[in-house]
Amino acid sequence: MADDPPSRLTPLRQSARTPACSSRQDTTQVNSVAIVTMVQLKDLPWAYSSLQSLRQLRGEGLFRLVLINDACDPETAARIEAAVDGVVISDGRNLGVAGGRNRLVREAAARGAKFILSIDDDILLPEDFAETLWAEYKALEEAGASPGILTPATLDFHAVKGALYDAYALAPLENGGAIATPSTAEVRSRLASFEGFDNAAIYHMGIRDWHGAYCFTSGEADNAIQQAYQIEPARFHGAQAGLKASPEAKSAIINGADPIPIDTAPGGICLYSVALFDEVGGICESFNPFGYEDADFALRASEHGYRHFCAPRAIAIHDIAARLSERPLPVLMAAQGKMAGALTSRHLAGGEAAGSFIAIARRLFTSLGAKKPIGREAGFEFLSLRRLSCLLAFSSNALVFGLPDASAKAAPSAAACAELLKNLVSAIYKPCTDLSVAVEGARVVARSGDREETLFDGEVRASGEETTIDIAAMRLSSPRELVPPLLRTLSASGGGPAILSGRFVLGAGGAFRLEGVKLATESGFMLTANGEGVRPARPEHAVAPIRIERLSLLIEDLGALPRLLAFLSDMDERSPRDYVGALQSAYAQPGLSTLFDWLTGASNMLTVEVSGVLDGAPEPPSLEVVCKPAPAGAVRNVKVARLMTDPALAARARSPMTAVRAKVKRTIDTVARLVGEDPKVAPFPDAYNPSTLTRLSWKARYIAASRGIALTGNEARILQYKDSGRGKRAFIIGNGPSLNQLDLTKLKDEATFGVNAIYLNKDSMGFLPTHYIVEDVFVAEDRAGEINALKGPTKWFGNYLRYCLDGGPDACWMNVACDYRNYPNFPNFSRNAARIVWVGGTVSYVAMQLAYFMGYDPVYIIGFDHSYSVPKDAQVEGRAITSTSDDPNHFHPDYFGKGYRWHDPRVDRMEVAYGRAREAYEAAGRRIYNATAGGKLEVFERVAYDSLFRTGNT
Repeated sequence: MADDPPSRLTPLRQSARTPACSSRQDTTQVNSVAIVTMVQLKDLPWAYSSLQSLRQLRGEGLFRLVLINDACDPETAARIEAAVDGVVISDGRNLGVAGGRNRLVREAAARGAKFILSIDDDILLPEDFAETLWAEYKALEEAGASPGILTPATLDFHAVKGALYDAYALAPLENGGAIATPSTAEVRSRLASFEGFDNAAIYHMGIRDWHGAYCFTSGEADNAIQQAYQIEPARFHGAQAGLKASPEAKSAIINGADPIPIDTAPGGICLYSVALFDEVGGICESFNPFGYEDADFALRASEHGYRHFCAPRAIAIHDIAARLSERPLPVLMAAQGKMAGALTSRHLAGGEAAGSFIAIARRLFTSLGAKKPIGREAGFEFLSLRRLSCLLAFSSNALVFGLPDASAKAAPSAAACAELLKNLVSAIYKPCTDLSVAVEGARVVARSGDREETLFDGEVRASGEETTIDIAAMRLSSPRELVPPLLRTLSASGGGPAILSGRFVLGAGGAFRLEGVKLATESGFMLTANGEGVRPARPEHAVAPIRIERLSLLIEDLGALPRLLAFLSDMDERSPRDYVGALQSAYAQPGLSTLFDWLTGASNMLTVEVSGVLDGAPEPPSLEVVCKPAPAGAVRNVKVARLMTDPALAARARSPMTAVRAKVKRTIDTVARLVGEDPKVAPFPDAYNPSTLTRLSWKARYIAASRGIALTGNEARILQYKDSGRGKRAFIIGNGPSLNQLDLTKLKDEATFGVNAIYLNKDSMGFLPTHYIVEDVFVAEDRAGEINALKGPTKWFGNYLRYCLDGGPDACWMNVACDYRNYPNFPNFSRNAARIVWVGGTVSYVAMQLAYFMGYDPVYIIGFDHSYSVPKDAQVEGRAITSTSDDPNHFHPDYFGKGYRWHDPRVDRMEVAYGRAREAYEAAGRRIYNATAGGKLEVFERVAYDSLFRTGNT
């Protein structure tokens, strides 16, 4: 490694360096490490730049092998070969991610490779990357760590490119030219001084808790699920499960930390041995064409005793093409279903498997209940149908992994089926009660004292080549708090229980039948199914499909359909009648006329015939669905018919996005591109993220205010303070412990600026400050009640805090640029707070800009101790630090006391900001003085606090 002692280096081969292997070289030579890459034509020309980056890698025994995972013309293939200077292969078809990687590894092994360095085709690398990663692998091996898969710290190209490359250097990307990436040591050095480098700039470092990354991503709801299913230890949630979100991630990269253990590594950039690949059995091609194949590969390797690591000393730059946002939502949701079925069935058991699946399904159902577009859904005509297709894709893909296939020569045994049912019912019912569960044959009973309840009643028997499961009644229920709002809406009883009954027959060769299977809910809905199908053996490059030969569904509704229609029509902002009418226009097919009759209440029953194949592909399944006339005994669905003619619903119906609305939106977007928006105002967009039009209107208001024109009362309040302090002095009161050493009562008649929880010091001071400022999201959220109740000072808030703080006659909402990623010249200093105010790592920087705007000179700062410590008992999670004891860093122990959140106090960033404030004041012939009692801030000239109050001193 470039910045480590030579003794750490382990050469790839103990021979003289050899040139990279090309297709014209001897393909029988023995090579130690094969760099394998897949390329698709749609990724050009970006892939050319990435391939040339691979070509520049140093290291003995390296050779490069590229698979064109597509049909490719000879001219393009020749250019790809020239870019990488290695071997190019192609099967003339897309093998998928897993299939393509397997093809590459086997080809590399045949050419003598002992190790595989898998690298995606949208990555840029320092020249010493391979040497650095290899040295880390060998060090782990020598330490007896049983290294399996080793991944580097991978950075987001778009977040760090400003630190690592200049605009001229990046110009060749557009045409697939070569890009020079700094050495690993230089990358770390530049990141250390780059203000925009935070956890969000890290693309991947591996997953430290795969359960949390793939299953539990929804916070408190998933906490409840884990508790209900007795999953111990508790899992991380979502992004927290990734190593990149951990508090140590940034420093690990900058300081070059030792390798860190992880559960799974991204398949697109990792190092592992061919021996591991062979022992594990390759990458599972059931995950076709993409999704979670790398996680499954890593987990299977762990089962063989291998340990996986992230090596922060090795650094890669990923996603130069920004292509990962192209996949449509239904495809991603279908992949979620595949993951739920595959990973939970293969790598989890018992309550953890059930809890994980429930968490994933709950998340999907919750997204179905959202009344606004989710991510890439914007612009779709029918949000509800798009999401229902996600639900179908999710469910069918999960189902594919649940049934046995034809590889089992005989039907599953009766004992095995009974055990499966027992586990299934116990897992479903476990969250609902603390009752102990007793099993009697195929009957599952819950008992507590004298109380007894049958959860499953049935019989399982085997005869010949078939196993029959007769279910008299199986109770399906979940606690209310775990049921998504959508399901509660559709169920009159608030979520259940539902009762399942009927006969399931499992035969040899993967055959199955459903005979009179019924699902009935308390909400007045019944589904009856009869049918048959088969699951043949798994074909190459695919999951074993489920072929539905015949499936007849009879739907009987006595109350659920009206709620479903009301819900879907509300989501799409239409009346129920307009919603069904729009559907009928969009899908004008003769075979669906019966469906629309049912949807409008002509019948309370609907017969549906289904056939087709569920193949586990990421896309929603393609099934042939035929709706048939209502059977005898059907009656008019009065509740639906009443819903269709409800005048109140019809009156409040809103049209979908018309051509006029679409034109207005395009106009707004055009204006936004022409005039630009102010830097992003939503550091936490899930809490508050105004529309483009709102942000543009704000910009217009603040520009007008900066020129003395108040368009609203808010700007009028701001403008009344412009130059209001000219010829006067002011004090900015910090919150350090040194504040307790000063007689603050002397400031009662002075102009003062206080911040955050300064009001905790009211009794000691004898007053509240003239101006009170909050810009920190944690302070605003955690102390919203106290701040909203505060009376006396003029309040100055960032406009992004409107979601948690109240306005009023004493509040001024500032246009605060608070996203450091939009800070090319950090830190900016605003001389006109009516236009914009910039953050600088401390709320006192905002106070300095306001004091400048108001014309105060001189400005004295007190309580700026400029020194912080993070208590050992504090809980650190990402950017948030939560106190569990008294606050040692401020004037009051409750300032950031037990339960309060705060950010890592970056004094280095504060000093840069203070230096910019001093420059701005001095350029205007004004001064800021530091009157703090002690402390470590030396940016401003110091004065003694008491000297400011001698007779005649002004």
